[in-house]
Amino acid sequence: MVEMKITYLLIALTASVTCLSRLSAAEATTVGASAADSLGVGSPAPKLEVASWLQGEPVTDFDGGKLYVVEGWATWCGPCIRGIPHLNELHTKFKDRGLVVIGVNVWDGASVEKVGDFVKSRKDMTYRVAYDGGRSGLFAKSWMAAAGVKGIPHAFIVQGGKIIWQGHPMAITDELVGAMLDGNFSPEQEAARIKEAERVKKQQATAKKAFSQLLREKKYEEAWARCGELGEFEKPERRVAAVLTAQLRVRMAEKDLVAANALADQLREAVPESEQDMVVFSYKLPLLLEMKDYEQVSALADGLLAKKNFRFRPAVFARFKLPAVAAIGGQKEAYTALEDFAGKNAGDAAVLTMAGEEILSAAVFAGNRDLLLAEQYAKAALVIKESAQPHLVLAGVAYGKGDKVAGDAERAKVLRTAHPMLKPILEKSLDKMEADLSPKPMK
Repeated sequence: MVEMKITYLLIALTASVTCLSRLSAAEATTVGASAADSLGVGSPAPKLEVASWLQGEPVTDFDGGKLYVVEGWATWCGPCIRGIPHLNELHTKFKDRGLVVIGVNVWDGASVEKVGDFVKSRKDMTYRVAYDGGRSGLFAKSWMAAAGVKGIPHAFIVQGGKIIWQGHPMAITDELVGAMLDGNFSPEQEAARIKEAERVKKQQATAKKAFSQLLREKKYEEAWARCGELGEFEKPERRVAAVLTAQLRVRMAEKDLVAANALADQLREAVPESEQDMVVFSYKLPLLLEMKDYEQVSALADGLLAKKNFRFRPAVFARFKLPAVAAIGGQKEAYTALEDFAGKNAGDAAVLTMAGEEILSAAVFAGNRDLLLAEQYAKAALVIKESAQPHLVLAGVAYGKGDKVAGDAERAKVLRTAHPMLKPILEKSLDKMEADLSPKPMK
């Protein structure tokens, strides 16, 4: 089977994973800077120099009577984009009290025109926005690099001409802003709080590492006994879910699917409603698929697919719905389900791309891959949004037709438009795809 399934899921997740993995370093600089960094809490705020202002009145100097949130973000960064509504809420709620929110587009390969179009398309981005000028602008050097920031989104809060806080923008609460505006914020107390949080975080990481090691060594009874300890590091309202998650991992490692499935049901009830769909996606569906309960897999998958705001819908269809349908009804029913889902989501580039990829990669379609249909889906996706994934499908289609020249041309487009961190993975995927899909010479 062609190893293409990494694309629509991995690329969709890359923005999240990349930013989050970098955040560990960024969050460690929430208060203060290391000896190697020249900018930190207590430092005079550098001059805010950018290539251009895309929205709102430019800020050339920091007014001592105002509070400024200056955030570095990029169009490719999933957590940055998901944080936009939060920053906008802060802007709306506190602008009349002197809060100024500024989003500075940084470390971005997108042109000023593309970033500008992105900003205009966001109805929930009404605060000021500036463009730093690409991957290495003035803001990137004088603010981000000077503070030792390794990941985005990252925010600085300026008051009285000095940086009084820095860290992940989602940590900027109404209470924090209110205290700053009221003059009740203490950087020293905040530093102490962060230091204690980091201490607990390290203890938690050690406990999790020990727990995972027990699972790898198949010491399941010992791992089960450590589940309660993992819950102790969480906030009271999260402890039950943390323990259940650990217990679920033990039962899954033991391959006790029935017990694991029961724990997944308990976990689903224990988490907030906003997280229940992820429990279904991450635990219930994989377990039921392994148990070969295809009818229930199909039904639960349909529930997630019906939710337009569930961001992993393409993965739900490819990983769960399609295999369940194929197991129940075979190739014909699988094609029917695929075309139906793609037809109902004709305006969703991610769904169309997934459909094209599944035609080229799903085992159920082996021996009867509809290259024309895959090509149609990929081209339709490109009309909606230019990205690497549809070009990957078109490369596969070309290789499947035996047209190496066209396939290599699409390969070049994939690598040109893909995020740099994905290129080595995509190279391997493209090589495998070419080898698997290219017509075999007659013996």
